[in-house]
Amino acid sequence: MSEPKIFHPTSEARVALAKRFRLPYADNMQDWEYEVASPDRFDEFLRVYRAADLSDDELVSLMEMMIQCVEEMSLDEAVGSAAWEEIVPLLHARPDLHGPSVEYWARPAEKDPDNLWHVSPGMRKILDSTAK
Repeated sequence: MSEPKIFHPTSEARVALAKRFRLPYADNMQDWEYEVASPDRFDEFLRVYRAADLSDDELVSLMEMMIQCVEEMSLDEAVGSAAWEEIVPLLHARPDLHGPSVEYWARPAEKDPDNLWHVSPGMRKILDSTAK
């Protein structure tokens, strides 16, 4: 199996989202999307994803933030939560845009379930459905 495509965020998208959501931003924040994701703000992120006129790069970064939110929520809730159910159709709707994120979070080459994220099983289902 080939290595999954990797999400490459842009500084422009990060800065735009940081301004929109009043989030901290510094060029040295390597994992910015994951650092600023906050499950408490998931609904706000989702509303903006659905309604705002965002660039594709902003949509990808924002989706990464929402996935991280669900990952953090999944410490207490199973994938299948209301938040998870909200992002699944968005991932399916833009496989061209979110395919690398789905593949990354699915960890398709990982066999040990202890090395998966909470969202990995759900992401694997999405990956399998898009491969058909």
